[in-house]
Amino acid sequence: ITAHMLLHHVRPVRAGDTVLVHAAAGGLGLVLVQWAKALGARVIGTVGSDSKARLAMAHGLDRAVRYREEDLVDAVREFTGGHGVHFAVDGIGGETLAKTLACVRPFGVAASVGHVAGAVESVSMADLGPSRSIALARPGVFRFMSDLQRYRDGTAATLQRLAAGLHVEIGTRLPLAEAARAHRLLETGETSGSVLLLPE
Repeated sequence: ITAHMLLHHVRPVRAGDTVLVHAAAGGLGLVLVQWAKALGARVIGTVGSDSKARLAMAHGLDRAVRYREEDLVDAVREFTGGHGVHFAVDGIGGETLAKTLACVRPFGVAASVGHVAGAVESVSMADLGPSRSIALARPGVFRFMSDLQRYRDGTAATLQRLAAGLHVEIGTRLPLAEAARAHRLLETGETSGSVLLLPE
């Protein structure tokens, strides 16, 4: 439902758009890559290793940016012919958000959906425009689902995508009692795919 919210409500993605997805080999990242590709977008995403790049590209990612080795803004400029992306999804936060904003083309949108690298205390309006003319969204899936019709529509759209072949990669399975460990793994970027907590 988070992917539906982002790609259909926060910034409706259309064929020909270019989308930036951070943590493209993570649970949400892999879903976003596949869903955006199904909508006809080109997708560039950040990954932390070669194995994560291979995983994300196997799910449709067009260009993997190894953020420890490459400059994100330069990679996006090269991938987009200097134009920037139409839509960027940033679940990293911290100092990464400023780089994300620098990747967005005029009249594009950046969505901040998390802050594993630390909270962003403030964003300067000068980073958004008027010369840059970009929008920053801070959507929350629980607020999105608080509207019953949106929740039903999002659920139906998600089930349709799954029926059409969307693959949810389960990278780690842990007992529910190890939820704190799961959070640590997610925060340190040690996971690929989704983390599944299993009741005992």
